[in-house]
This record gives sequence, structure tokens and C-alpha cells, in this order.
Amino acid sequence: MVAKKLSGMTENIEQNNNQQKARGLAHDVIAVVLTILIFAVVIMVGLFSFLPSLGAPPLPSFQKPTKGFDPRGTFLSNRIHTLYLIDKYINSGLLIEQGSNVRRSVSVRKRRSNNENSECQETFRGRIVFTSTKSSNLMTTENLKSLCHLEKKIMKSAPPSYDNFYFGGSPSSCQSHSLGVIVTQFSNKTKCESIDDNDVRKAMDIFEMCSAFYNKGTLNKSCDCKNLKRNGVSDNCPTVPCVCSWKKIVYNTMMYFTDSEFLKTPDQKKLTYAAVVTPTKYNAFELYKYIYDNHLKSVFPEFNGVKVVGFHFANFRFDLFNAVVLQEVKYPISAMILVAICMWLFMESLILSLCAVLTIGFAFVLSYFFYILVYGFAFFPFFNLLTVIFIVGIGADDAFVYYDIFRKTKSDNPKDNLLTLTVKSLKHAAISMFVTSFTTSAAFFANMSSHITAIKTFGIFAGISILTTFLLMITWFPINVMLHERWIQRQNLKKSFSEERLFEDSPKIKETHYCEPETGEQESPKQSLCCMIFRAMDFPCRLVPMSKTLFSKLSENFFESWLPSMIFKKKLYLLWIIFFAGLTGGFSYLSLVSPGLHLPKITDFQMFSSSSTIEQYNLHIKQHFRYANDVSVNPKMEIELIWGVKPVDNGNYLDPDDKGTLDYDHSFNPKFTSDSQIWLSSFCKSLRKQVFYSGRSGSLCSFETIRNRCSQSRKPLCCKNATFPFPKDIIENCMTELGLPRHDIYHPRGNNNTKMMRISFSSNVHWSKDYNEMDTFWKQIFHWSNEQFSQAPPEFKNGWIACERLHLMYSIQECLLKDTVTSMMIAIGMAFVVMLLTTLNVLISIYAIVTIIGIIATTVGSLVLLGWELVVLESIVLSVAVGLSIDFTMHYGVAYRLSPNREDRKDRVRYSFMHVGPAVFMATFTTFITGLVMMPADVLVYIQLGQFIMIVMFFSWLFSNFAFMSLNAFIGPTGNFAQLNVIEFCERKKELQIIPDEKKPKEKSKPVDTAKTSLLPKTHGIENKSYTD
Repeated sequence: MVAKKLSGMTENIEQNNNQQKARGLAHDVIAVVLTILIFAVVIMVGLFSFLPSLGAPPLPSFQKPTKGFDPRGTFLSNRIHTLYLIDKYINSGLLIEQGSNVRRSVSVRKRRSNNENSECQETFRGRIVFTSTKSSNLMTTENLKSLCHLEKKIMKSAPPSYDNFYFGGSPSSCQSHSLGVIVTQFSNKTKCESIDDNDVRKAMDIFEMCSAFYNKGTLNKSCDCKNLKRNGVSDNCPTVPCVCSWKKIVYNTMMYFTDSEFLKTPDQKKLTYAAVVTPTKYNAFELYKYIYDNHLKSVFPEFNGVKVVGFHFANFRFDLFNAVVLQEVKYPISAMILVAICMWLFMESLILSLCAVLTIGFAFVLSYFFYILVYGFAFFPFFNLLTVIFIVGIGADDAFVYYDIFRKTKSDNPKDNLLTLTVKSLKHAAISMFVTSFTTSAAFFANMSSHITAIKTFGIFAGISILTTFLLMITWFPINVMLHERWIQRQNLKKSFSEERLFEDSPKIKETHYCEPETGEQESPKQSLCCMIFRAMDFPCRLVPMSKTLFSKLSENFFESWLPSMIFKKKLYLLWIIFFAGLTGGFSYLSLVSPGLHLPKITDFQMFSSSSTIEQYNLHIKQHFRYANDVSVNPKMEIELIWGVKPVDNGNYLDPDDKGTLDYDHSFNPKFTSDSQIWLSSFCKSLRKQVFYSGRSGSLCSFETIRNRCSQSRKPLCCKNATFPFPKDIIENCMTELGLPRHDIYHPRGNNNTKMMRISFSSNVHWSKDYNEMDTFWKQIFHWSNEQFSQAPPEFKNGWIACERLHLMYSIQECLLKDTVTSMMIAIGMAFVVMLLTTLNVLISIYAIVTIIGIIATTVGSLVLLGWELVVLESIVLSVAVGLSIDFTMHYGVAYRLSPNREDRKDRVRYSFMHVGPAVFMATFTTFITGLVMMPADVLVYIQLGQFIMIVMFFSWLFSNFAFMSLNAFIGPTGNFAQLNVIEFCERKKELQIIPDEKKPKEKSKPVDTAKTSLLPKTHGIENKSYTD
């Protein structure tokens, strides 16, 4: 009987084993198929995204790094953009000036083209600046000879294959423009090496004499004297001696070749900087690259006391950036490798760390596919490459979170199969990863509020990348973890789970490493080699068992004992609160008051590090020359009045190349009626009273001139005894007879109906880099024009005013100031909403936002101390700081919320440190390492992003551990205080709908466990019980 029973039990065991094996095999097959399928899909998507032969669009080019920096869609940018389209239509012949069928721009372009093909241009493209290291004055014979020698060695020693990049076809065909060459011209010599002290003294005497005329403004670029005559005077400048304007040598020397302090007064004879302009062409990248690599890349060359201090080669800086920015992707890749090593040590598996890295790479490929092919964005700015850095840190954090929860779930549920373990792990990890991913992506998407195309498109691509990383981290990565665990189990387990469950009194299965042989068994050489490889590859920490024990003890002591003691011992949390409040206030002062996050002081966009030789000219040298600061180089602001075209931008704001089309105002009809003439007359009178009026109104006030002339006793014949307002024929005849400038009236090609009128006049305001000065100017002309147009007759009422030169800096500065604040407010608002929905506790959410504000204030203050200014990258960084700074605070806030002992703040704080602290530290460490790896880069955006990541991670960890947790330790919520009970609210609403009659007896609502109402039940394995429910 017993034997028969045992036989039946054995059959049941075998049947259960077969069923479990079949079920496990089915799960394995599904997991393998999903893994291969996702892998294949990503590979195919990558091929179709990057290979042109498969229909992929061309790869992005970064030859114009500033492309997409122009604002689109703002009130001012719409007007400037419309002016651009008007010029484009006129130059292309789509709009033709009334009475003229000749396109002036065509002849201008032809002349320019012909001039550019001629030899020995005055406008050369290679500029090098020198200074003297031996003496304080560069204007000596020896120094000038050394300068010529050094310039020749650098600029004219390239191999013959580069000759076509010089004007004239060779380096010797055209002379360079330098002080040494200028001295030879005054001395009738041919070589710079042959000059002597007398030649230099003679040239210096001429410079001293002529500098007085230059400083007074009488010697200008219009002065010329082709034939040098003794005691002669200059053409167009009768007060200037001929020698001062001969071939414009003195003017060019003072303006372009010597520093602004040279001969500023008769006593300032010291020359500090001298520039040499070489006869190289604009598109000479190969020549400039050869010179840069061989002479100027690492250190500036020096010869006999004369040293190069800066250079500028046409568009070379932008062309070089296009090549270097792709080469330096190696730094984000290096960061990914270091993060992979950290994950290897944390997960004790090289295979899983490689899977996590592949997940991050796949996320970038899929994001590019969605961005380019699915959503069809044509513009891919170089800022989008920076997304790799962000997804490396965020992807690593997600991998740590999931594997930590999976490991905890496996420990708490040793009898569950892998599919059940994976489902339970995802139940908690997916929500945690979603919350952090959503807040970070929301911070990126907040950049869509910007009006600058490059910032807007970066926000879209980065947001897509973060969400794609999240999707892969909850699909492909968990499947790989499950397959990896199955592989380990098959190596480890020697008995089935069913036998263990049946014979409960039998000894437990010994947990052995999968490469350890059974007792009494011998390892084959092949098995031994295989196991050794697996040990080294998948479990490096087990080769040094003491290291794991040491780190575990340190982690346990630090997060369970030391950190809580630093909060509660002698009520240190009060000191921490005061300290971090003061820190926030101090850094806020640095950010907002002094020195403050200012707008840029230079117009040139910096692309390389400040220590790079290629940036020295723009950063430190250019400002010392007169041409960079002279008002003649920065002309007066030209004001334009437009009728007949609406100031709208109907192009694609996400594509800088899509400018749209002109939108004509069909109500415009310039008949110059009596009312129109009266209004234009009053318009001119008002204009003359304005502070920005320069005294010249162009064609605007022709009516006023005709009116004044026809009111005189000796009237022009065209007046014909007519009185103001005049008939149309009188106006036309008088404009011709008096030689008055006409209004620019245009009609479309092939259609003689007038569509647009354009009137331009100069102001007395010079263009400036100063935002406040340009802001005052724009507001003055805008408010004045609005007042005037409001009084205009119907045909002129829809006119508008604009100034094209405002686009150079002012329009960008205006957007950066306004859009940065808007993006930050949106990001902070989204962070508060997510935090509130996650914890369902108002106090914790408020403390979190206060902590985030402190992190942002200290981060921005630190960046200000590092010399940052508010340009495009900084605008992006400030909004992204919100998303990156909330993650750690959110983890601690949720852990505090889910603490088992809800009545004791001390226990809740300690519980948060114990269960979230290690994961937060690992995320901080790996992301900080990512930023640190970026520091050796030459491209400025990589360096700045590395600085930002390190600073924000440092302060995020400090504030979340000591500021946020101190607030909770001091006045944190206990019990259900400030808790939003969603379930109870819904039940009460349901009761009100079911029993609307107040007379009916109401059932007493059941108590609700508010711990189950949080949208984020558990994170980072913070409660053992949660994985067994």
C-alpha cells in the first residue's frame, strides 16, 4: 500500500516537473523571441535612419553652429522676419519697384562676383595678431622684421598643393598687409626684411602727424589720394594732407592693423598689438586646417621676442567645429563605458551592464528615428548630441532601480518563478522609473515654450529620448535580466523545486556558484576554462569576496547610522535648515544681483574652451582694435515703415530654412488722398520731435518739402497754384522737378497692382551690444509709431515699424530673458504636480519644491562664479536643472511617505535613508562621473554640460539628504496629516450620487489605508513586505 502510494506520488512529481519545465521553456522561448525581436527592430530602424542607400535623409551637418538661434514667432521677430522676406522677394525679382524693371541686386551681385575673382583683394581673410614679449613697444625695426618672418613662416610655408587657396594662385603672388609692408611702401622698398631704423622712424612720423586727423574724424574711409604729391590734399577731404590718405594706408593702419591705444593721444606711442592680414581666400578650410594643426593648435609660436596672440581665419572656426563636435562624441562614449563598469560592479554581471548600455544606445537610435522619420523634423541642431549625456545618467539610474528591486523581490519570494518575479519587480520599478523619467522629460519638453528654434527642437528630441529610454528599460532590459537569471539558475540548481516542496523535511538545496562542481566531481579542463571566463566576466566582485563585505558594511553603517545621526544628534536638523537656507539666499544673490547671470558681452558665439587658441582672438584680442568698437563700423539704426504686408511669420518655426511667404494686406491702397497727405505731414512733424530722429527723413517727408516749396513766393513750376493737399499729378511732377526721394512702391512680377510701400530713414542711435540701450530704442520707436498709426486714415492704418539690425543680438537676448523664466516655471510646476500625485501629501510636495529651488539657486550661483552668461545653452540648462534636481528629493519623499511607522518622524527619516540612500548615492556617483569625463573636451558645450551635471548632482545630493530630510525631521507630516485620500474622496462622491436624499441613512465610511492610495507604492525596494503582497 505504501509502495503504491509512493509510486503515485512519484508520478505526480514527474508530471509536475514536466509541466514546470514546459511552462519555463515556453517563458524562455517568449523572452528570447522578444529580445531578438526588439534587437532586430532597433537595428533595422537604425539602418533606415542612418543609411542614405535605404532612403535615410542626409546626416546632420553642423557647419553653421548658430543656425536656429534666431527667434521665431515673437512680436519683434515676426517683423524682422518679414523684412528678410521682403528683401528676398526684391532680390529674386518677385517684387519689382514701380517704374523699374531692373533688379539692382543682380548687378550688385555680378560686380561682387567679378571683384572676388580678381587678384590681390584688399579684403583678405586670414588675420593674425602679434605682440612683443621682449619690449613693451612692437613698433621697432627688429620687432617688425621678426613679425614679417613669423607671418611668412606660418601663413606661407604650406605645400604647393594648397596654392589655389591664395589670391593670385600662390603665396607670393600678393603681399600681406602688415606694418612691415607699410613701412616699405613709405620707403620705396620691396621687402620687409630690408627695412632699417630710418624707415621705421619715417613711417612713425607720418602716423603721428595723421593720427590727429584720424582722431578728429576728418580722416575717414572716404578720403583718398591716388597720386602722392608734396603739400597736396586728399580727395573728398580737403583738410587732410595727401600723405595721410595715400592708398588709405594710414586709415587702414589705425583702424585694422594697430591697437586702439596706439596714438590715441600724441603721447601714446607704444604699440602693443599689431595685426597682419594675409592674402588667403574665404573658402580655404584645408589650408587653414594645415596651418592650424602645424603652427597654432597647441601653443602660439614665437620668434625673436615676437609672439602670436590670436588669429581669425574667415569661417574656419565654424568649419572646424563641425569636425570636432563629432570627434568629441568619444567623451560621452567614455562616460558610458565608466557607467557600465559601475553597473558591472553593482549588478555583479558584465552581461547585464552591457545590456543596460545597449539599452541606452538603442534609445538614442529610436529617438533619432522618431524625430527624423516619424515626426519629420528637418532640423537637427548640434545641441541634440548632448542628449546622449543625459540618457546615460538617467538610463543608468533606471537600471540600478530595476535591478535593485528585482534582487530584493527575488530575496523576499524565493519560491516564485522568474516570470512572477519579473512582473512583481516591474509593478514597483516601472512606476518609480516613470515618475523620474516623466519629470525629466517634462523639463526638457518645457523648452518648447522657447521661441528660439534650436532650444525648441532640443527640448523635443531630449524629451523623446528620455521617454524612449524609459520604454526600453521596462521592456527589453527586464527581459534580459530574466534570461540572465534563468541562465544562472540552470547552472546552479541540481534538484527541482517540486522535490523541495514535497519533501519539506529534507535538507535545503545548497546554493552554489554555477561553476562550482558537485562534491566528489571533477572539473574537466574545458569546463574549468569556461567557468574561469564566466567568473571573470560576470561576477568580478566574487573574485575578491572581502570587497563586497567591506562595501556592504560601509553602506549599512553610513545610511543606517551615520546619516540619521547627522540629522537627529543634538537636533542638528535645525542647523542644517538654517545652513541651507543661508546657502540658498547667498547663491540667489550671486545669481540675481551681483555679479548676476548677465547677457553675453560679445557678439561672437563661443564654440571652444576659453583656453583654446582658436578662441583667443574673439575673447581677448579683437576688442583691442578700433574696428571692433568704432561707431562707423556699427552704423546708425535704420528704421523702416512698411505698408501692404502683414508682419507675420507663417513658416515652420521648427525649421530655420522654412521662412514661409509674404502675407499681403489687401486693404492697402496708396492713393495719397487728402487725408493721407495731411496725416503724413503730421507724421513728419511728430518725427522731428523724437529723441531718436537723426535730421534725415529720407523719402518719408517729401510731401512736407513740396508743401513748403509751394508755399513760397517763388514757387516751382510744378506747383501750378495748387494748394495742400495736392493732386496726385502735382506730387509726381514736383518730386521729379525738385529731385526728391520717392517712396519705394512695389508690385508683384507680372502684376502692376501696387502691393507694398516701404519707407526708410536713419535714426541717431548706433547699434550696440547693450540690451538696455537697444530695448529703450525699440520701445521708443514702437510706442511712437503705434500712436501715429492709430490716427492714420484707413489705407495707412495697418502700417508697422521695424528695425532689421535688432536681430543681431537684441531679439535673441529678449527671448532668452523671457523664455528661460517661462521654461523654468513650467518645469517647476510640472515637478510639483508630479510630486503631489506621487506622494499625495501637500507638505512633502511643498518641501520638495523648496528644496528644488535651493538646488537651482546654488547651481546657477556656482555657474555664475564660473563665468557663465545667459546664452542658448545656459537657457536650456536652467530649465533642465529642475528635472535633474527633483529625482533624489522625490525618492526620499516617497520613502518617507511609505514608512511603516507613520507617527514617528525619526523612524520615517531613518527608514528613508536605509531604503533609498544607497540607490540615490549610486545614481549621484555615476551621473557625476559622466560630467567629470566631459571636462577634457575642447568643445565648449561639452565642458559646460559636464560642469553643470557635476554641480547639480553635488547640490542635489546635499540638499535631498540634509535639507529635505531635515525639514521632514523638524516639521514633516505624521500620520495622515496633509494627506490627500483619493479612495475616500471617490467613495464619498459615489455615496452622494447613490443616496442624494439627505433623509436616507448614511453608512459609515470604512477606514481607508491611505498607504495604498499613493500612485507610487514602493520604490527602490523600500519595503520588504511590498514584494510579497
